Amino acid sequence: MPTKKLIEMVRGYTPEEVGELAGEVIGHRLEIERLDNECKRKQDAVREEYQGKTAPLKKLLKNKEGQIEAWAKLRPRSNGQPLSGTFPRAVVRLLTGQPKVVLKFRVKLVDVVEALEALPWGGNYLRQPDPEFDKEALLRDRNTIDPEAVADLGVKIAQDDEVHIDAPKAEKATAKEAA
Repeated sequence: MPTKKLIEMVRGYTPEEVGELAGEVIGHRLEIERLDNECKRKQDAVREEYQGKTAPLKKLLKNKEGQIEAWAKLRPRSNGQPLSGTFPRAVVRLLTGQPKVVLKFRVKLVDVVEALEALPWGGNYLRQPDPEFDKEALLRDRNTIDPEAVADLGVKIAQDDEVHIDAPKAEKATAKEAA
């Protein structure tokens, strides 16, 4: 909505003046579009240049991270917990992730609920009034339930290990100063 000041400014414009003004608007829009396209081309060129430089490094990084992860998972565990390693240039930590209930391939939640309803102990893992699978209850009791019984329901309890590779604090500080 034009302001009162703009309305007063254009009150005396002739059709020729409005046509000239509209032509200037179109010219500005086209110049903005041209500059935006030029910027995008330059960004694409820079991105492509750096992707070429980083692609081999990313491939190498993935391979080396895989080697470290395999090494960390082979290490003996203390009290069931993975161990970590501290090295001159890195800190490697193998962290055990949170357990989670996962449906097996092609199993539907409704099938799990029906299977639980048919078992004498299945009610412990259903929320009421509308029966709903209580994953938290299953996770809570995972150490006391027969794993085969859980598998027969069409679910499994998964717990992933994650490997974290960090630079030592001193090296991180040096990298920040260099940037």
